[in-house]
Amino acid sequence: MANTKDEPVILAHECYVKKDYTGALQHLNELENLIGSSNKRVQHNKAVVEFMISDMKNVDKLKKNVAQLTGLAFAEIDTKDLSSPFLLYNYAVLLYHSRYYYQCTVILERLLASKNVKDNKLFQQIVLLLLEATLCRRTYEKTLEVAKVHGEPLKSNNEHNSNT
Repeated sequence: MANTKDEPVILAHECYVKKDYTGALQHLNELENLIGSSNKRVQHNKAVVEFMISDMKNVDKLKKNVAQLTGLAFAEIDTKDLSSPFLLYNYAVLLYHSRYYYQCTVILERLLASKNVKDNKLFQQIVLLLLEATLCRRTYEKTLEVAKVHGEPLKSNNEHNSNT
C-alpha cells in the first residue's frame, strides 16, 4: 500500500523539478484521491504548483490558499502551529514580497526557534530570507545577529554540499 501512495509523490516531484507543472498537478490530484483531500501538505503543494502554472502571476489565489491552510488572514502572524515549516516559509515569502518585512521576520524567527526545520535546504532558505528581510527593515544589528548565530551552520552546510 505504501508504494501506491509513494509513486504519485515521487512522480509529482520529478515533474515539478522538470518544470512540468501540469504533470505535477495531475500526480498530486492522484495522491489526493488515494489519501483524501484533507492532507495539508498535499493542499499546500497543489497551491504552489497552481501558482507555477499561472507563471507566478496569480498571487492573490496563492495568498488565499496559504491563508486557508495556515488559518491566518493575510499579514497576520499570530500562529501557534509551526508543524508545517514549508507552508510557513512560503507564507513568509509572500509577506516579504508584499513588503510586510516585520511580519516576515517574525514568522521566520519562530520557525528557526521551533527546531521543526529538518530540511537543510529549507533551513538555508529561511536564514537567507531572514537576512534579507532584516536588511529591508534596516535593522542591521539584527542582521548581524542572524549572521552570527546561523551563518556558520549555513556556511558549513554549503561546504558540505559542494564536496558531495
